[in-house]
Amino acid sequence: AFHTALAEGNLEFVTNLLDEVEEEELKDFILNTPIADETLIIEGRKGWTVSIFFELPLAIAASSSSTDLFNFYMQNGCDVYLQDSKGNTIVHNLVQLSHNYPDIAINMYDCLLSNLHKHSDRKKLLTIKNGSKMTALEMAADLCLPEMFLRLVNTDGAYRFYIRSI
Repeated sequence: AFHTALAEGNLEFVTNLLDEVEEEELKDFILNTPIADETLIIEGRKGWTVSIFFELPLAIAASSSSTDLFNFYMQNGCDVYLQDSKGNTIVHNLVQLSHNYPDIAINMYDCLLSNLHKHSDRKKLLTIKNGSKMTALEMAADLCLPEMFLRLVNTDGAYRFYIRSI
């Protein structure tokens, strides 16, 4: 039910569930435990079919295109450095999402950056290599995804740096 709520962008359900959880270990488990099979097709509310193509809960939230849900998730202790069974981080998953939904992926990437204020955190996340030994930028180039590639390469503090005036 929780992953369905994430995929549907159901902020109310996610908020209510996390508000009920008092133990930090359980909250961390809910926020950060990948699902076992990233290709789930389940019945959602109102009889809709919900497809989940990612293992990481944050990536599932991103695929819902709900910036409110994504920001809520980010602000409640999710681990942005978490990797799925293929070594992919949230940024790798956003690159994959950009193949079919570039506008959603770029919007969610911007939400991610708005929650990572330190350039060192951004650089750390963007330099993680997946199981194929590729960073998210390398993956975007390999998959010929120009919108996401350009957005990644123009990330302040990771690939693009400002010259500070003296």
